Amino acid sequence: NFNLQYLDSKASYTRVGITASKKIGNAVRRNYVKRRIRSLIKLVFSQAFISVKDYVIVAKKGILSEKFDNLYKELKILFKKIEK
Repeated sequence: NFNLQYLDSKASYTRVGITASKKIGNAVRRNYVKRRIRSLIKLVFSQAFISVKDYVIVAKKGILSEKFDNLYKELKILFKKIEK
């Protein structure tokens, strides 16, 4: 439901960018998706150690119909893959 891209950062903090293109829908739907992703990031970052990098999360169309718990599990798995 989303792509996670990352790049090692020289900064001392983690930066996260969220992208939702017009393929997702109108502005209301894109903003809804970005709010959901922001809350997912807060949950994942509060429960696991995430290394300092620059992250970009690109939302895909299926994210609108997916349950929050499933999105949380998917994002958590993606961050675990990066940390290995």
